[in-house]
Amino acid sequence: MKRRIFAILLCSLVGGGLALGQSGTDTPATPDPDAGQLEIPVAAEKVLTPEEQAEEIERIQEYVHGAAAALAVELAQARKDDDVMLVTCLEEKAKQAQVAGEIVDAHATVHAEAMASGNASSRDHEFTLIAVVRTRIENLVRDAEACAGKDLLSTGPTRVSSSVAPGTPQDDATNPSPVPDLQIPFITPPATGAF
Repeated sequence: MKRRIFAILLCSLVGGGLALGQSGTDTPATPDPDAGQLEIPVAAEKVLTPEEQAEEIERIQEYVHGAAAALAVELAQARKDDDVMLVTCLEEKAKQAQVAGEIVDAHATVHAEAMASGNASSRDHEFTLIAVVRTRIENLVRDAEACAGKDLLSTGPTRVSSSVAPGTPQDDATNPSPVPDLQIPFITPPATGAF
């Protein structure tokens, strides 16, 4: 959010033009003729209600535990295949995902207690911590996928279909046409002399 505001201000100062905030509407920036300043509308992130936070925490818990399970399965397969490099890469990531699941569960419990007691600041704090753990797990899964060379949280097998565009030549690529032998003349370089 701060980066977006900084970028907008920088563009308006350097470029000398008007900048629009990405608020999802087409509200243009409005200059204040009296002050000589530009007012830029900035979109704020939606503040979740306690019930929406609880629903989001459940989704985060499912994602974190699913990621931990997927990493554990991939690690077990790598051990079965005796792939030392993959085991080394996934072992630490699987441990971190398992611990992250425990952290999310603990903070979800504290969040529920804060909701029950009506402590809004504690509830929001716990939700923020859980969101940070989710971001950490997303990065961890991305690193593990790069290490394993595949999608760990894939939705299933990929189907590939192909079609030939109309008008495409139907030449046989296994028998290429012969390339004619080109005669390139040899031209001697000019004579040079000593200075």
